[in-house]
Amino acid sequence: MASLKLLSLLILTISVISAVSQPPLQAPPPPPQSLVNAADTLASSGYTAMSLTLQLIAPTLPLPSATITTLTIFSPPDAAFASSGQPSLAHLLLHFSPLSLSPTSLLSLPFSSTIPSLSPSKHLFVTSTQANQISINNVGISESPIFDDGFVIVYAIDNFFDLNFIIGISRSWGLSEDVMKWTVFAPVDEELVRFSGDFLRYFSLFMRHLAPCRVEWSDLEEMANGTVVSNNVNGFSLEITKDEDNEILMVNGVEITFPDMYESEWLVIHGIRGVIALPESSPEEEMDLMEERRRVSSASDRGEF
Repeated sequence: MASLKLLSLLILTISVISAVSQPPLQAPPPPPQSLVNAADTLASSGYTAMSLTLQLIAPTLPLPSATITTLTIFSPPDAAFASSGQPSLAHLLLHFSPLSLSPTSLLSLPFSSTIPSLSPSKHLFVTSTQANQISINNVGISESPIFDDGFVIVYAIDNFFDLNFIIGISRSWGLSEDVMKWTVFAPVDEELVRFSGDFLRYFSLFMRHLAPCRVEWSDLEEMANGTVVSNNVNGFSLEITKDEDNEILMVNGVEITFPDMYESEWLVIHGIRGVIALPESSPEEEMDLMEERRRVSSASDRGEF
């Protein structure tokens, strides 16, 4: 009975997703061989539902390349498909990340880091709190991949990821509840001179160079290109990227020039070449800042500071 229920669910999935994802009168290109091999391995490993799902949506996945695929797939067990009902396409795509994430890379990510997914406007959150255990969106991840050919990596997971998962605020401020842990990206002095005297921006300037987790240089080197580390500025994040030669590490496009400048049990400081810029402010925000500057200037002229 369970097998019949699962088969019926998969047939319904094929009908719904095919109607939504494929344009009419246009045959989709064949999936890359890596995905074909990954689907075969999933089936032989007992993950039949995810294998069929992968075969179904592979031709329409928004992949970075049509010939060379970089992808990490997180596969729920067949029991999760049978018990959860019909997953939406957006929910299924949450289990696909356009990065090739090795176990070492996943273990190097600090708590509350985000991982991009193929689901529109949705990210995955690292929730690992213990060494050598990987958790994403509070779902356990297998220690070793089911499949890994250097381009596509497939992990088994305990259940579906929650599409609307929100990381706990109390935990997002550090790895330990007793001792806060931090990473500071420190610009060179010459870059900070132009901010001298602009004390209204000091707090924002400092906070956007501060991450509420301890990340050493070796951790940064292991991170996949495009990894996002949480930050204290509302609506702002720190993205770790690498150049084309995979030699230069950058945070939000600014080169890290002095790694591990300072280390302690709770703090790591990395020197960077310039200041991390804020996203462009809205006109309303700029007007508010200008008004605040005028108010502070007037108060200063009256000797109130």
